Amino acid sequence: AAEGLLSGVHALVSDQAGFVGESLATLGAGKALLPGVDALVAGQGAFAGEALPTLRAGEGLLACMDVLVGDQVALVAESLATLSAGKGLLTSVAVLVADQAEFLGEALTTLWAGEGLLACMDVLVGDQVALVAESLATLSAGKGLLTSVDALVADQAAFGGASLVTLGARKGLLARVD
Repeated sequence: AAEGLLSGVHALVSDQAGFVGESLATLGAGKALLPGVDALVAGQGAFAGEALPTLRAGEGLLACMDVLVGDQVALVAESLATLSAGKGLLTSVAVLVADQAEFLGEALTTLWAGEGLLACMDVLVGDQVALVAESLATLSAGKGLLTSVDALVADQAAFGGASLVTLGARKGLLARVD
């Protein structure tokens, strides 16, 4: 489709539910492919974007991802490894709130963006929450890589930024940490 294919996916609410994007593997769109994904609320839920590796979009691919709330919820970004986008790929990641939740950015190792890659990451709140930035070690960006990281609040929380030591950026790398 030229534009507007699956332009919005709204709340998924279930005890055992999953959003499986397997059939999206061969889709191509000029713009506005899944620009907004709203709340995923479930006891045991998963967003499995396995088929996303072959998606191509000029701009706006998953430009906004809203709240993930659940007891055991994982956002698995494994298939993002082969995505390419002009700009705006995951430019905003909002609140992740869960008792046992993980944001796995392992596949981000091969992502390249001119600007705005994960330009803003908001609050992580939970009892056992980890933001794993291990794969960020090989990321390269012209400017604006993780320019803003807001509060991390948790009883047992870790920000695994050890791999950030090998990051190279011209300017704006972790310009502000609250």
